[in-house]
Amino acid sequence: MPIGEETSRSVHEVDTALEAEGATFGSGCLGDRLTRRWVAVGTATAVAVFWLIGTAGRPLRLFSVSDAVTSNWFDIQARSLLGGHLSVRPGTFLIEEFVTPSGSHMYFGILPALMRMPLILVATEVQGRLTLASCLCAVVVMSVCSARIARRAQSVFFAQSNRSRPASPRWFALFAAAPVLFSPVLFLSSQQLIYHEAAAWGVATALWGIDATFQWWYRHRAIDGLMLALAAAAALNSRPTVGAGPVLAIALLTIVLLYRRNWRRAGWGVLAAFVSLSTYMTVNYARFGQLWGAPGDLQVANRFIPELAAASQMTHGSLLSLRFVPTTAWTYFVPFTGTVAPTRLAPFIRFADPPVKIGSAPMLLAESGSLPTSAPVLLLLAVVGTLVLVRKRDLVWSVVVIAAAVPAGITLAFWTVWHRYLTDFVPVLVVLSAVGFWALRERLIRAREGRRRAVTGGLVLLLVVGFWAEGGLALWGRYFYLFPNFDDLVSATELRYRIDRLIFDGPPPDVVYVGVDTPRDALPEAEAGKVLVVGECDAIYAANIGFGNWRSFERRSGGDRRAIVSPSGAARLGESLLAQGDGWTLRTTSTPDSGVLAVTYASDVGSIATGRMDIGGDDPALVDIVADPFTNQVQVYMDGQMVIDILSPAAEGLRIGPEWLQHPASAPRCDAIVNGY
Repeated sequence: MPIGEETSRSVHEVDTALEAEGATFGSGCLGDRLTRRWVAVGTATAVAVFWLIGTAGRPLRLFSVSDAVTSNWFDIQARSLLGGHLSVRPGTFLIEEFVTPSGSHMYFGILPALMRMPLILVATEVQGRLTLASCLCAVVVMSVCSARIARRAQSVFFAQSNRSRPASPRWFALFAAAPVLFSPVLFLSSQQLIYHEAAAWGVATALWGIDATFQWWYRHRAIDGLMLALAAAAALNSRPTVGAGPVLAIALLTIVLLYRRNWRRAGWGVLAAFVSLSTYMTVNYARFGQLWGAPGDLQVANRFIPELAAASQMTHGSLLSLRFVPTTAWTYFVPFTGTVAPTRLAPFIRFADPPVKIGSAPMLLAESGSLPTSAPVLLLLAVVGTLVLVRKRDLVWSVVVIAAAVPAGITLAFWTVWHRYLTDFVPVLVVLSAVGFWALRERLIRAREGRRRAVTGGLVLLLVVGFWAEGGLALWGRYFYLFPNFDDLVSATELRYRIDRLIFDGPPPDVVYVGVDTPRDALPEAEAGKVLVVGECDAIYAANIGFGNWRSFERRSGGDRRAIVSPSGAARLGESLLAQGDGWTLRTTSTPDSGVLAVTYASDVGSIATGRMDIGGDDPALVDIVADPFTNQVQVYMDGQMVIDILSPAAEGLRIGPEWLQHPASAPRCDAIVNGY
């Protein structure tokens, strides 16, 4: 086939076939109003699911301040840009900071910060509140662009078969929702992190750039050349790895146009490539003194992550090497590597063992799933689409696929494994699966009814598996991983055990029991999703993975680490022993203020804290005392108000003074989890 020949059918034939549907050869036009409505339905569904997971089921919290430490970094960068600086105050970006001669910088693309600048300029209070909203905007872009790419695949490859049996507009709702709901993109809703926002915009702008590339190639209009330049620049300045795909496609197609001596269209290609590359390289040079990438040896994380320091030394700062590929490829493409596992407790899936390292190259191996489990339908259709492109030998689609696959291949050569990096493969999967879907539909139209139902049922099952895998891991990440909000973690823990009691009999899973005399240094390792029970529900703890320890969410009054007490007459009048333990005391003394007692904590290790509490009035005053040797906390509350809060190694052996009356109380949360009532 001659170079540049897109299909064996003429443009006139295909235009005639699609005229009734409002599309032309290579068009991404979504046709009639009904089709656009179904695209809107698919997009809205994707946005709604992403939104609900991102807000823990409370959509009105869209603009609430996130607990994630990185959620405001793009806001900080935007404010710095408004002040005329690329650099920020040293220490702002913590271990992700690059300290260069030009100042302190982050390596993330600059586009999300640029989009924030108008809001930051007029409303300073939005800082730290925009991450999830920004991700939702990215979801809209990737959904619409995916539907347009699917429309182009239909018009280019399968217009003749669709002429006799037009496709239902409902399919385009699935095309719009698929790259979000049935791919690793859904995991990005788990936390409001700068890493997830950068990945979301990387996928969105890469798909926009791919769609703009097709539009420029097929429609031959000047406005399409301008949009291509804008889309390619946006992609490259969002996430350079995945965003490099559109720029590479433009470069390759421009070479084809130069070969054909189509100078005018080649000029638009050169302009688009120049705009995108020059904007990225200018910013990158201003940051790091080099045109591409970031010097890994200048990152602050080198001081704290030995694997990074070793990898940076091995790669001379690039952090890319073919020696990393066996590990990343095994993790990302083999379905049963043990990194993700089903579990009895909701959401019935979790990250399990860390990835297996193949070879001796220094790598950081974080939790990650694989594409066969995270995007099974997209992967299957992508295989079909690859076979179609090999058979049809279409130039422009083959070039775009290769260009989108190259950045994904670079991800395989990166020094670390993370689940979010699976999103780098989404653009190439979307392009190939769009071709594969229409090819499979064409084959099923001619198949027997039984085979058609079997294939359809299998695809639906794979859709369910993909949604469960990514939705479940997103919920897992939202509540049990990556610095979760502790109140959300506790609520989710109670809910998953409540669900378990409705489904299963027998003792609850993932509960670790220890005795009341267990020392702190003998505690089992805090594992995500598990709970730790002390004695007869003296206390119950949840694993706080973000800080690598156990945190209590309930203690029983009358146990060895909490007491609710009220003062007797003698305690109200003067000095008394409120509580004591192994090497520490809490004492109260009267003050000139009637009914007000001063409280003093003192220990043998030198810790001391003071507070005041008003126990006057006719009603008996209740004082809540916590002395927890697992968390090294000593706390005193009165009427819900903190009186003393101190971290001290002396926090063991709680005993109440003789002049205070103890009021035992149960631990209903612990009883509900352990005993089912």
